[in-house]
Amino acid sequence: MISEVEILGILNASEANLRPAAGRLWKVIKIEPSRWEIVNSKRSENYFWVVGILGSQAIWYNHIEQDFSLTPFIRWGQLDRYEDAEMSLEYITEQILRTIEGEQKYSS
Repeated sequence: MISEVEILGILNASEANLRPAAGRLWKVIKIEPSRWEIVNSKRSENYFWVVGILGSQAIWYNHIEQDFSLTPFIRWGQLDRYEDAEMSLEYITEQILRTIEGEQKYSS
């Protein structure tokens, strides 16, 4: 698992790429990075940094694949499943914006 300093650096770099509307959305859904467990995973590494919450979905950084994912959570601190979604923070926030604007549904 990467350190909190490392995840903060990754977030700062990712946030710099967000267009203004996505940046405003991100300010609403982001949380302080928090280490969560993926409970339904057979991987040896089951802890990841959650960086945003939207309803019952968590945005988390997959340090193994070096990308972000959006997946459901069971309860605070526990992600439902491991996904290698290969998404950037920019992609996730843009998909959420499209959903809010009624253009396209995001999926997890």
